[in-house]
Amino acid sequence: MGVLIPADFDLRILTNPAERRVVENLRDRLTHSWKIIPRLDVASAKRPHEVDVLIFHEKYGVIGIEVKGGQVTVKEGEWYVGKRRLDTPAPRQAQDACYALRDRVRKAHQCFDQFHVHHAVAMPDTDDTGIDLVPLQATRETLLFQEDLNHVGKRVIELLMTNQYVQYNVQREIPAMTPQQIEEFVKVVRPTIPYKWDPEAQARDARISLNGIMREQVRALSTLDMNNTVFVHGAAGTGKTQLALRWAERALANSERVLLTCYNIPLADYLASQFVDQPNIVVSNFVDMFGKIEGMPDLPVPEGADSDWYKNAPVAHIAAHAGQLVEKFDTIIVDEAQDFYGEWITSLLELHLPDGQQRLLMVGDSQQNLFERSALDVVEELGATQAELLLNCRNTHEIGSLLQSMGGAQVANASPDGQGVFFIPVSSTEDLVSAVAVELEDLIGERQIDPAHVLIVTVRTDDRDAIRKAMPGGYNCTSWEEREDDNVVCETVQRTKGLEYDAVILATTSTTVRDSLLYVGASRAVSLLTVIAPVEIGQKLGLTE
Repeated sequence: MGVLIPADFDLRILTNPAERRVVENLRDRLTHSWKIIPRLDVASAKRPHEVDVLIFHEKYGVIGIEVKGGQVTVKEGEWYVGKRRLDTPAPRQAQDACYALRDRVRKAHQCFDQFHVHHAVAMPDTDDTGIDLVPLQATRETLLFQEDLNHVGKRVIELLMTNQYVQYNVQREIPAMTPQQIEEFVKVVRPTIPYKWDPEAQARDARISLNGIMREQVRALSTLDMNNTVFVHGAAGTGKTQLALRWAERALANSERVLLTCYNIPLADYLASQFVDQPNIVVSNFVDMFGKIEGMPDLPVPEGADSDWYKNAPVAHIAAHAGQLVEKFDTIIVDEAQDFYGEWITSLLELHLPDGQQRLLMVGDSQQNLFERSALDVVEELGATQAELLLNCRNTHEIGSLLQSMGGAQVANASPDGQGVFFIPVSSTEDLVSAVAVELEDLIGERQIDPAHVLIVTVRTDDRDAIRKAMPGGYNCTSWEEREDDNVVCETVQRTKGLEYDAVILATTSTTVRDSLLYVGASRAVSLLTVIAPVEIGQKLGLTE
């Protein structure tokens, strides 16, 4: 959804119903990155002007829109609304108002030397048969008919791309408006509204928008917990973890005993942080959970434990001690179930309270089965009730589109644009470390992104270790466990499953990487993704030729 400025703008103030409908249409159909300012009066030396609706976007610039309700026709160069002839053609009205606004803005601050305001005419009650030929006063791109407003996101970008200055900027990934220009622009047009526009603010706005979409999607499936055994499929970013959390909250509200588990330690830490000091719930990664369950002794992991130990020892431990537990669980919830051995899933059933609800609720994604384990086969054998989360609600539009091209979920229509996807080619470990240093300086030093919101994710442990050792750019890159306010977490893809960060650097020196590793690594990024890798990886992702 487009964002109104101010956010609490009361649309009832717009007494012209056509203007109100256009604003509502823009709000509902544009992405979160578009900002909308209804009704703007602009005085000039000659006469006052009015911009009915003003919209702007960091990447594309500013459009002032003149709204004409009713049936609009053009006869012999004259513009009519119904039978009333307009003294000034609608495109000229829009153009004059936008020129007046442009001149006022240019005078306001030196950062607006080359500032431009595009113009358009919106006709919400007119189809494009009302104007047989585009009149000389307009171009087709500047006319938004009834049907155009139904596809307004595409249409306004087409309008802006007809301007060579903006096209030049887009081709070189230079924003049409800098953060300073955006902040100064809002000061000019809405001087009483405090407004901040920096990468942190953009990421925060993106998260707010995406979380709203995710809440709606998760809410629709939360009542599946009425079934005893449930498995919900969901690609990266579709809200699986949020659904698991919601199930836990619902069970706790019913005074049930809950076990919430997963495979990854960082993900388990995040899940546990959502239930601090909550009684009746145990939250832990699977292998470390035993000492946290009352009546169950801990299971020390021997030095050099291999896959056979991890597969069988926890199962044997549960079988040996489940009968002596003081309290078992009504509801057991598994996040990222595809990371589990099938035997782990089956053994969890022994932890159910015999006369309790005996729910086993699981979420997972076969595309993220990096360890190639068999839990999803057991899900089928258990006859679980199954459903699917369909929309990517974590990643902003450009990142989400990349993931969709890799087999991920459909990007939500209202997904914000975000700050982009970038590729930096490297051919050696030395190049990789140097590129990471430059990128960290850009993200943290120049863009002022909080280091706690930046993640470096690697495909190989030796790349991870080289980055940690080098302290690129003077930044302390650490493990998840050693994270602090000024540190940047640097971990492998396997360790970061289930986590999300505003800005992610996906770094590798490998020329051949499994698709699933690239998919999981890239999907950690909410708003900005930088891939630092050999050219072969950039080509594989479609980020370079």
